[in-house]
Amino acid sequence: MNMNMISVFCSVAGLILILGFVAQSVFYKTPKKMNNTTAFECGFEGISSSRLPFSIRFFLFIVLFLVFDVETVILIPILSKSLIDMSFNLFFVLIAFLFILFLGLMYEWSAGTLEWK
Repeated sequence: MNMNMISVFCSVAGLILILGFVAQSVFYKTPKKMNNTTAFECGFEGISSSRLPFSIRFFLFIVLFLVFDVETVILIPILSKSLIDMSFNLFFVLIAFLFILFLGLMYEWSAGTLEWK
């Protein structure tokens, strides 16, 4: 009984979805306007291209910050919850986690990613 209701529900939902796509493609036509495809700059005409060159160093720095920040956020609850009553297994996992974090930092440092030129 339940499987029949679920299959009927999924069939009706799929039919409504398909009918919505068909109705949108039949009834809704958008006019091609220049204003829809240009960048808006406070009502003024654009002086330069909005696609400016971006230094890859900024991107690498942001990615490294996010990786090390997420690892730190994972580490803080482990330390705060079980600093008093830490078992050997948890201590080993914590040391392994910090070692992997340190290896990643040393690799990025040796690769020259952290040097700003």
